[in-house]
Amino acid sequence: MEPTKRYTSGRGWRVTTPSFPGFRAADDFYEKTHRLIEKDFAAIRERGERGFLVADFFASKDGGDTVITLRLRLRENGRYVAEKTLVHRWRGGYIAPKREYPRVRGFVGNIISKIEAPYKRKNKSGEKSDENGR
Repeated sequence: MEPTKRYTSGRGWRVTTPSFPGFRAADDFYEKTHRLIEKDFAAIRERGERGFLVADFFASKDGGDTVITLRLRLRENGRYVAEKTLVHRWRGGYIAPKREYPRVRGFVGNIISKIEAPYKRKNKSGEKSDENGR
């Protein structure tokens, strides 16, 4: 799983997220994530908030898994004053069980959790795995 970039920008914000053309679940997940972040950043700017909003990502390999680190940051006067980092581990085109990496909390974690569920690997009985991987 090697990602390409999905990029958009507007007045006072920039969003770059991964795209996985060969892996539908991962690609759909980050497309929805991208649109949600884009919408939230535009709304923040429309309210007249100060600073420049940036979302970017880093991809790395850990064994056979692809690890995506998504950062959302607020820059004011040339310095980053707020940052939120999310990490997702992908295995075989699906999000790996959560027991293998720490749970993300906070406003961005809540945003992402709303769209994460359909992209989890199904267990042997055909049901979605819970957050303990069962």
